Amino acid sequence: ALESISNFILGNKKKEAIHYLASFAKLIRNTLESAHEPTILLGQEIGVLRNYLELEKIRYGGRLEFSIDCAEEWQEKYRIPPMLLQPYVENAVKQGLKARKGAGRIDVQFCLEENSLAVEIRDDGIGRKASAQLLERSFGAPDKKSMSMSIIEQRIRLLREKGGQDIRVEVRDLVDEKGDAEGTSVHLRLPLIEDEWAE
Repeated sequence: ALESISNFILGNKKKEAIHYLASFAKLIRNTLESAHEPTILLGQEIGVLRNYLELEKIRYGGRLEFSIDCAEEWQEKYRIPPMLLQPYVENAVKQGLKARKGAGRIDVQFCLEENSLAVEIRDDGIGRKASAQLLERSFGAPDKKSMSMSIIEQRIRLLREKGGQDIRVEVRDLVDEKGDAEGTSVHLRLPLIEDEWAE
């Protein structure tokens, strides 16, 4: 983010730099506000995701399109652990779309399944295999799991073991009829936690 702001300033794009900096400050503020809470409203998490994706859209010069589909009433009714979804969305941007030619897309969809909150994060990027090969060529070593992915996996394990929360994650490689990669889909199933103040 700071690199993008520097590039805007160096390119004498003051308006873009100010807008980006304001959005970045909002993302940091929202992250800090929710960091010490065991759960936050679903709407708050969606706000963080939207803010993050807007920043990435600016950074990639409009090459990124996204959608977040969630019923409005759920956003004030259900709660989830904070910053649980953002690392998966960030991974979709960095691993899936960064090396993609042309515009890319990320779709986040929420639905209710068997008394659980189901979330799908889907990208139309180059796929996990091609992404790993690019990293291996760039750094001369097999792809290592990103720090954010390692942290989120540890966090989910703690939520399961100590918090008693049944959180399940499944990652699928998407392929076309010829078997060529056409993106990645991450499915999360979260416990349905209702806000105590919800009507």
